[in-house]
Amino acid sequence: MLKGNNVVLIAVGDELIAGLKKEANISWLSAELTLRGQDVVAMEVIPDQEEVLVDLLDRWAGRIALIVISGGLGPTHDDRTREAVAKFLGLPLVAEKDVYDRIISRYPAD
Repeated sequence: MLKGNNVVLIAVGDELIAGLKKEANISWLSAELTLRGQDVVAMEVIPDQEEVLVDLLDRWAGRIALIVISGGLGPTHDDRTREAVAKFLGLPLVAEKDVYDRIISRYPAD
């Protein structure tokens, strides 16, 4: 049982696995968390596959104080992160139009 200040960082993206893009988010975050007294016990780079992320969450949940999931290129057509987290939690995804509209209103249209 790890818990305490333990953190697992996960980078999700087929482009990262294929070497098309360099992963920098979790590397930077690991250094920052370490400076702040957190113990990063694992950094994992996984493909955009729902079952892979669900399996990883199953492995670490309950053993770690914090799990951080970072994407590669942002929301892309193959991103399965939301679906995987919802499946892991046993919750449905629900579209919140008012929240969506508030987010969109922050960015002016070109």
